[in-house]
Amino acid sequence: MIIPTFKFSDFNSQENFLALKEHFLAQDYRRDPQAILNWVNKKVSETKADEKIEDNPKIIIHINDYSTDSKIIMEKEFIGDFLKPNIIQIANRAYSEFKSELINKGIYDVKSVDGLARHLLNKLNNDTDLIEKAEYLDKEVKHTIFEEVDKFNLLIENHLEYPYPEIKNKIPMNWSRTDVIYFFHLLRKNEVFGKIRESDLGRII
Repeated sequence: MIIPTFKFSDFNSQENFLALKEHFLAQDYRRDPQAILNWVNKKVSETKADEKIEDNPKIIIHINDYSTDSKIIMEKEFIGDFLKPNIIQIANRAYSEFKSELINKGIYDVKSVDGLARHLLNKLNNDTDLIEKAEYLDKEVKHTIFEEVDKFNLLIENHLEYPYPEIKNKIPMNWSRTDVIYFFHLLRKNEVFGKIRESDLGRII
């Protein structure tokens, strides 16, 4: 089964949520893709914003069994097999994207890192407000999403508090330890890099 990359914003509107359901239904080998698209468009136009739409439909898929050169027929359900296993990956994926953006844009100073983090958290708060009010989402699905929201918030908070977990080896320097400590003190004082604890400095100098 082909799975799209899930984001928190996939659940902040009925249209976005229906797009996920369309993707899921389109993989049912018994259905015509155009018929599915027509079904989704019809539901968007006819369904009230607070009305649920076939909470947990099921599909039949074919999986190639290369050991026997045959196809295995399997039934998959929308919530248990498609939504939940992929919702629980959203926080880690969003955090990886956050770190990649920092590297790709060369963002290292404290204020800029904090600014990007706050921007993402504010956006997530807006999504969370919409998701919390969404009547088209199953309670179990909401619970799983909110667990990922909490996880992402914790990952960001930990990053802001401890942004250099990869540093494990000491940096070889010809300076005295006192000079090195003072040098890092000046860097930290002038916010050249993010917050770093004395215990972390001890690992690298």
